[in-house]
Amino acid sequence: MSKVLYKLTGSKTVVCEDAVVQSYGISCFENGKKTLSFPDILPDREKVSHLVHLCNSLHVAPCQLEDIIEDFLP
Repeated sequence: MSKVLYKLTGSKTVVCEDAVVQSYGISCFENGKKTLSFPDILPDREKVSHLVHLCNSLHVAPCQLEDIIEDFLP
């Protein structure tokens, strides 16, 4: 069984309606190797960080991550 770890990605500057904002995402690592990445989920670091914590504590399978992110979005 592989070890799965989710991490908050570094912020990325994006242009949105003539404004520059920071955006955060999630990367999935399996046995230390990055296997999935979902950048630019939300500009709210705290919310994305909370989602990362939940994914790690609930041992979310990588195949479920995209659906979880979709359900998480407002």
